[in-house]
This record gives sequence, C-alpha cells and structure tokens, in this order.
Amino acid sequence: MRISVLGDLTLRDDDGRPVNLGERGRPRRQLRALLCVLAVEDRPLPAAALRALLWDDDRDRASLLTNLVAQARRVLPAGRLATETGPGGGRAYRLRRLPGDETDAEEFERAAARADTAREKGLLASAAVHYRTALARWDGIEPGAELRDLPDTPGTRHRRDALLARRAHAAEASVAVRLDLGRHGPGLLDEIEAHLARDPANEDLHRHRLVALYRLGRRADALRAYRRAAAVLAAELDAPPGLALRRVRDRIAADDPGLLRPPPGPPHPPRLLPGREIGYRGVTDYLLGGKDNTARERAFVDRLVAETGTDATALPAENRECVLRMVTAMARRGVRQFLDLGSGLPDPVRPGVHDAARRAAAEPPLVVYVDNDPVVAVTSRAMVAGDGVVFLELDLRDVEAVLDAASRRLDFAEPIGLIVANTLQYVGGLDADLGTGEVVKIMEGYAGALPAGSLLALTHITGEGMDPRLRPVVDSVEPAAPLPQHLRDARQIERLFAGLPLLPPGLADVGAWRPERPPVARSMRILAGLAVK
Repeated sequence: MRISVLGDLTLRDDDGRPVNLGERGRPRRQLRALLCVLAVEDRPLPAAALRALLWDDDRDRASLLTNLVAQARRVLPAGRLATETGPGGGRAYRLRRLPGDETDAEEFERAAARADTAREKGLLASAAVHYRTALARWDGIEPGAELRDLPDTPGTRHRRDALLARRAHAAEASVAVRLDLGRHGPGLLDEIEAHLARDPANEDLHRHRLVALYRLGRRADALRAYRRAAAVLAAELDAPPGLALRRVRDRIAADDPGLLRPPPGPPHPPRLLPGREIGYRGVTDYLLGGKDNTARERAFVDRLVAETGTDATALPAENRECVLRMVTAMARRGVRQFLDLGSGLPDPVRPGVHDAARRAAAEPPLVVYVDNDPVVAVTSRAMVAGDGVVFLELDLRDVEAVLDAASRRLDFAEPIGLIVANTLQYVGGLDADLGTGEVVKIMEGYAGALPAGSLLALTHITGEGMDPRLRPVVDSVEPAAPLPQHLRDARQIERLFAGLPLLPPGLADVGAWRPERPPVARSMRILAGLAVK
C-alpha cells in the first residue's frame, strides 16, 4: 500500500488503485485525520492515546472513534486496520503494513539521512543526488499545505515540527552542496527561491542566494538581495541579519574574489589512458563483427592473431554476453533501472542492456547509457535512444555531472543496476598501484549514491595468467603499447567495488560467471563480479 502524508493524505491499495477517502470537507475530515495519525505513528495506539492525538479537548469521543474505525475499515483493503491488545489490556489500533509499505515521509527521511552521511564523508555528488531525491517527496505541496490531514494537537505537533525542520535542513544542505560543487547556475537560484517561499526567514538560504548571484556575475543583484533579506528578517523575526549573512554581504561589497571559488575538490580527474596507434573503439567493434573500424585497426588485429595465435579475440564477445547475464540477474532481483557507464558502441550482433532488461524485467525498464566518445554518442542516439532508453554524452570521471543528469531520468529512491563493463582499465595514473586508489574514489561516489537493493556489475581486464606475448600490446607500463590498459590484479579489481559485497560466484572470468555453456580458458582474461548494496 502506498501512503502519502506530506501533503493531502492519499492511499493506494496493493494493486496501485487509489483508495477513495472522499473530499476534504467536514464529513471525511476526521476519517482522514484518523488514517493520517495511524500512518505517521506506525505503532499500536490504545484508544485513549489515539483520541488524544486526534482531538485537543476533554470531551468523551469513544463512540465517535469507534465509528471512525468502522469507516476506515470500509475504505481500506481488508485486514489493514488491525485491532490489537494494548499494554493495559484494552483495545489498540494499528495500520498494518506489508513489506515495502512506506509513507512518503519515511522515504524522505531515509533519503535525507543518506544525503547527510554522504556529505559527511565528502561524497558531495552522492549527497546532491540523495538531497534531490528527498526533496522530491515534497514536490507539488504548496507552502502552508504540509501534512494538512494531520490534526493540530499537542501530541502530533512534534511530528509535524520535526518533519518541517528536517525538510528545511535538507533544503539548506542541498543548496550548500551544489554550491560546493560549483553548480551555481540559474537553476539553483530558482530552487533557492522556491525554498524561500516556504521558509522566508531562513538565513542560510538567503546567504546561499547571495553567493550564487555573485558567482553569476550579478554583484548588484546580490547586494539588493541582501537588503530584501534584511527586510524579511525584520518583518518575520523582528531581528537584523545574523553575522554569517552580514559577512557574505561585506565580502560581496568588497568584491572578494575568494567568494567566487567553491571549496577545492580533487585537483584534476584521474588520467584517461589514450590509444597510441589505433583506437580502442574500432578494435573492439571489429572483434564484435561491426563495421565502425578502419583498415589499419583490422590489419592490427589480423597481424596479432597471425603472430601469436591468440584466442583473446573472443573476449569482447564473452564480456558482452557476461554483461547481459548480469543484467538478467539484476532484473530478476527486481531492478528495473540501469545506469551503464562507458557503454561503448551498440553491439552489432548481440542485444544491448536495454534488450536484456526488457526481456527479464517484470515492468518496462529505464536505461541510461553514458559515454564520452562523440562517435558513440551519435551512434547510440540513432540506434538505441527512445522508449525508456537515454544516452548521455558525459565522462564517467565527472561523478557529479553524471549523477546530476542521471538523477533527472532515474529514481534514486528505487534500486538501480550500475554497470561498468571493461571501462575502468583505461582510468587512473601510472603509479605503483596503477591509479587504483583514484578509481576507487570514483566508484565510492557512485556506490554512495545508490539506494539499498541496488547492484553493481563490473568487468575489468587483468594481467594475471596473460600470455607474455600479449603484454607489450596492452600493458599500460609498456611505453610503446598500442592499446595501453591497466592490467590490475584480482585484489585491485575487487577494491573497485567500493566495499559492496560480491554475490556468488564472486570475481570470476567472464566466461565462467554463471555460464550458459562450459567456459574456455583464454590467453587473456577479463574478470567479472556482481555486488549488492
């Protein structure tokens, strides 16, 4: 059952159909109040305690409560309003929940708590996503209409006040995080204005508005905004602006350039290994049977096979097939949203992530592909975009930009299948650890944004067990390698799962990860794993 209490009370039954609670007029107002109290409290309430939460007077309303309970049972799905034995032996009432039943207030608080945790850890991109998810639960609720069906009694005021204070904190923190990330465009100003319409005396929001205006080159507007803020605070609180707001005004008046810069983040994104003689994209496409490759790339592959007799040419296809099995496994666990980082060209022969998800998911899936290659962007938009499939031309190293764009398409309050297939071997500097620590930080940013129940599918080439004749071709530490890649070992690859536990069979060769046919040992290996949050 879906229960919304943050605005007008609404309920949907187990089949998603709205429960008819009638209009908000007098005849149904008390029924709505009863259901709202039961939903918000989520515990057995003795009749006396329930009456105290519903009515702020000493009148005897026992018969009215009995009548309201009877009305509620007529409109709710069968068995959902339970009568239990209270602590003193009397009757107690409870709105019975099934697994997965949550109010929008609980969803808001859970997402806000995730955001606070991510912010404390310095994972600002993840925090921004979770704050947006949390605040979305208040969308469409006009100022003054919050928790409208919760009665105004001493016993319920603390619930209302706590939720409104939590919302104000989430609004302040959401804006602060985006300013820290350097995202101070006009869209943020619109968001600040909307928050101020609900909370006009919030000094933190006024301060953030001044900073955003100043960073947009609107110094005069920022100083005018300060004067408006001072007038609002005088009218609402009969008090002058606080010290923090005054200091920002003074820095803007002094044209302080330090105010233009967000707090320093990582000095630069981790290195992306370049192809030297030929392109990764073209070689992979040729091995998969495609036509988006050059004569030079085809000749390179053919010469390598002739000189070494390698069977590693089968690995790209085995990797793609393994990813499709992982997508199927995720869909069968109830995941219907997928984010594919470094998606590459659409496979010319095999189905894509969206095809596998459509076959296995109980509902039509949503798929967001991400790649920074312009050719991949043009091809993907022409071949796969549409009907629940979106392509974003972004670099996976820019975690904040990817999460910001993806969170506008996917619901980060519901499980997501994150896919990073044979991509991370191209990311990271040439230190003794092959830049693994840098890449772990990237993956921590993504993992931190995922809600519980999400899964991470990752594949990565390894140097373990590789034919020595192939190393000069692909090893990033070889100065002349035409296709340089970081040949991380299994221990390093497992670190890329950002602490998420692996599901059986753990980290395995792509051909041996829940295979549909007997795996074949190859002269080059790609390892695969599926982890759960």
